[in-house]
Amino acid sequence: MERLRTVLEKIKHFNEIREKNSEKYKMTNLFLMFFFPVFIVSMAEINQSKTVSKFILFLFEKPTVMLFDVLLAGIIFCGLLFIFKKGWIAVTIQSVVYFTLSIVELFKYNTNGNHLILSEMKLFRSVKSLTSFAYIKITPVLVIYTLIVLAYIAAVFVFNPKLKMKMAKRIVPAAACVVSCTVFFAVPSVADPVYSLFSVDSTAANNVFRLNQKFENNSFLAFIVQTFSETISNKIVKPESYSADTIDDLLDVEVEKETNDDFIKPNVIVVMSEAFADFRKFDELDLDTDAYDSYDEVAEEGFKGTAIVPTFASFTVRTEFELLFGLPVKSLNDPNMPQRMLLDREQPTIVQCYDDLGYSTAYVHPFLSSFYSRKRVYSNFGFDTMIFDDSFTVPVEYEGTYISDETVFNQIEKL
Repeated sequence: MERLRTVLEKIKHFNEIREKNSEKYKMTNLFLMFFFPVFIVSMAEINQSKTVSKFILFLFEKPTVMLFDVLLAGIIFCGLLFIFKKGWIAVTIQSVVYFTLSIVELFKYNTNGNHLILSEMKLFRSVKSLTSFAYIKITPVLVIYTLIVLAYIAAVFVFNPKLKMKMAKRIVPAAACVVSCTVFFAVPSVADPVYSLFSVDSTAANNVFRLNQKFENNSFLAFIVQTFSETISNKIVKPESYSADTIDDLLDVEVEKETNDDFIKPNVIVVMSEAFADFRKFDELDLDTDAYDSYDEVAEEGFKGTAIVPTFASFTVRTEFELLFGLPVKSLNDPNMPQRMLLDREQPTIVQCYDDLGYSTAYVHPFLSSFYSRKRVYSNFGFDTMIFDDSFTVPVEYEGTYISDETVFNQIEKL
């Protein structure tokens, strides 16, 4: 009990010192507050770019983009400061958000060559789901950058800058910051001129190559802000002429169905392999390999062709969506996760066509059922059986941290 009392006395004494610091070091506190947006933007950019030299080069090549990042960070910081009053709370919140996003971007790009888009953060519900996107590797440089950010937070905590304004006087400026950010993100007619003014690349990018080019032009923070506002502005708007009666009229067409009692239903297996591509299409690679021999052998036994998909090495649900619904995601304003646009009810998919023909249908995916909310969403697609990484009924073998393709095919064969 005595030890606890001693600890509490020390905490009380430390807080008294902090309260005195608020008045004693006014200029220092003023500097810490004004410099913070520049500091956190710089640390987030330096961390994801790995080197200070690369950040400095970008700073000289794209000074207006950097200015955009700092001004936006300043508005967000002011909003937090007006809401919470105490500088260390505002600094901590913004530092954690900015630097965490920077770390995820660093890991994600090193893992699969794709840059982070803010909507993807919905997917990170566990360490396993995060590692599917980003191989986590703690390096000495990352530790140093993290310690620098923590040191700044600690300095603000000790010097204790804060607003003296009462809540009644802080409401209006806090609301102004929140409203300005909301309008900026939600209204394209407001955001587009701002992007143009600061030379932020806002060109449409519907594939990974264009996204990577946009990232090169904007760097991390401007990229993540612009793609986020683009996602919001691309939400589907209900057409004025849309109604259930209109759809019923369009579907009111008789289709002749041919029947053949002697027809034997073949097994239909659709394999979507994110890692497969026929790179022989690229003549400049000059490939000399027998890796495709088995593929060619199978293709010669039936039909082969070229499938055009809306994604590359990321957002696999976009390709799944087009296959299941026969609906191009581009017609829905090119969302990254189109399945999230669906209502929680039974959906008309290609699966039902096979159900009508008397087939038993199954969906096999060798990863988390919660990833992309597949189990919840896909349960409305009509599959009789759904198998994920925790429900395989065959011996499971791994390639690295992932279930092997052989295991998946063994599971399909057992079905």
